[in-house]
Amino acid sequence: MHRLFAIVLLAIALLTDVCAPSGIPTTKVASCFPVRLVRPFIESRLLRTHHEERSNEERGVPVSTVEKIMSLFTAAKVSDETLQLWLKSGKSADNVFIRLKLNTASDKLFENPQFSAWIKYGDELYTKTPQKGVSTISTLTSYYGNQALSQMILAAQKTPSTTSLATELQARQLKYWLSDKTTPADVFKLLMLNKAGDKLVENPQFLTWLAYAADFYKIRRKTQSRIRF
Repeated sequence: MHRLFAIVLLAIALLTDVCAPSGIPTTKVASCFPVRLVRPFIESRLLRTHHEERSNEERGVPVSTVEKIMSLFTAAKVSDETLQLWLKSGKSADNVFIRLKLNTASDKLFENPQFSAWIKYGDELYTKTPQKGVSTISTLTSYYGNQALSQMILAAQKTPSTTSLATELQARQLKYWLSDKTTPADVFKLLMLNKAGDKLVENPQFLTWLAYAADFYKIRRKTQSRIRF
């Protein structure tokens, strides 16, 4: 079964190469490949456990590659039922991020309607299996880096439709930086306060930075106190 699935993946990969030169966008590869031939394999993959995904990777097929190929056949909007099925099987937040095509959203991430669904998925997965220890922020940081992600969040905070989500993600990002021991000096730059000029005190991020600095030094004092005794 695994060998047959690998053959199907190879066929899809070859088909992608064939379709692209002829002017057919790779996102429409499904239109030149009978979906009914791969649907059984797609549906069976939904039922695989996270352990099996790891097993594929150990055999030389990176899970991210599989997910990128499978995303070609994923609907523009994934249903709640499908997300719950993935949650039940323990599909990682990173793999779902790819399956929802969010890895290609770039700076339009917050405008993508699937993004909030992914955040919810990541939260539910983390609650269900905290031992995995992978938060949504760590996944986003791995894709964009601290600086780019921070700028995206700051920009999203200025848009009414994404203010709430961006503010929540910034709170998570600040906790992530604290756990990573990111210094207040670095956070000052990450919040773009080094470019605020004489408008520094008026910048709403300044209060955010002050709170972060207070938390950072509070934690450091406690750590030093424990070491001393």
